[in-house]
Amino acid sequence: MASYREQPSGQVAPISPKWQAILYASVLVFWTMVCGLVASNGYLRRNPQLERTWTWYFIDQIGFYMPFLVVTIFIFLLAQYQQRHRAPLKHMILANLMASLAWMAVYGFYAIWWFLWHRGLAMDQFWDYFAIMHGINSLFDYAIYWFIATAVYAGVLYRESRIRERDAAELSLRTSQLEGMLTKSQLEALKAQLHPHFLFNTLNSISSFFRTGENEQGLALLVKFSDLLRSLLTQGSDQWITLRQELAFIDLYLDIEAVRFEDRLVIGRDIDPGSLDLMVPSMILQPLVENAIRHGVSQSLVRAELILETRIHEGRLDISVRNDGPQLSDPQTVVDPEEGGIGLRNTLMRLDTIYGGAARLDLTNWDRRGVVARLSLPVETSARGAPQ
Repeated sequence: MASYREQPSGQVAPISPKWQAILYASVLVFWTMVCGLVASNGYLRRNPQLERTWTWYFIDQIGFYMPFLVVTIFIFLLAQYQQRHRAPLKHMILANLMASLAWMAVYGFYAIWWFLWHRGLAMDQFWDYFAIMHGINSLFDYAIYWFIATAVYAGVLYRESRIRERDAAELSLRTSQLEGMLTKSQLEALKAQLHPHFLFNTLNSISSFFRTGENEQGLALLVKFSDLLRSLLTQGSDQWITLRQELAFIDLYLDIEAVRFEDRLVIGRDIDPGSLDLMVPSMILQPLVENAIRHGVSQSLVRAELILETRIHEGRLDISVRNDGPQLSDPQTVVDPEEGGIGLRNTLMRLDTIYGGAARLDLTNWDRRGVVARLSLPVETSARGAPQ
């Protein structure tokens, strides 16, 4: 069935033939009931000397009121035509003004003719009755026309407003669903790129330990790796997890790296307890930690420190990953993370997809030694897009 969205811009779908038939039948029933009520009133108040049955009164009223059935359908069709063509209000009023004047004139002549014909009176009395009945009756007929027009246009405009409200709600829901599907698809694709990048390095380290005969280190790393895989499988396709869960995953990751670097990696934490239950995108910290180890800790020949910090400040969650490895070449420049590896590039893309510019990621030198990655996110107490 056609809907509002399938119509040309600014138009509302016409009423289906089925509903038009129901509407016309309802109008017929309404005016038939009016005829019946007026006929019953006339029959009860009849002159006993006139031998007229209820049927005679009913047929008499049909002659008077059935033209109102025709005019009701005419007004409805006129309203639909004007609606389809987006006619201005003044054009609607003007068209109905002309139609009502024509109706008043035509129906005035018809009503007197019917009155004479049904009662068997001579037509040469037409103008006598016209002079007596036309004035007041014409005003009554004119008023009925505008009563019908008001009711019809109110119904048509009400239907139009409901259709627009419904379609606006459906469009909003559909847009939201499409955006959610797009976001999820993008995040899944980006997340899929992050996992192999990290897993490759870990598997390579495990194989290196076993090839060089360092079986205990290789076995320890393999156990840590299995724990990490279990954590990944537990997360599944969740796009949002608590910071507590994210840090637990980072702990597993750092445990693996600690086995690789032995005593060269020192890990520090300064975690705000109030931040642990906030929601963050899953796997959002791993690329920052991996970047700090690859470009900081692994480049240092002595013991290197890696520090994780979290703070809540002015409605934002600030997370920093610091390392005391080699600094950036220009200590005065904020480095664009777009120039980094796939991990940082994908992190930026994920942040932009999720927060749309409300998140910030900076990579700068840290005092006189090392580099710090600062991630600033809006405080989220529940997953975006999830029911509240």
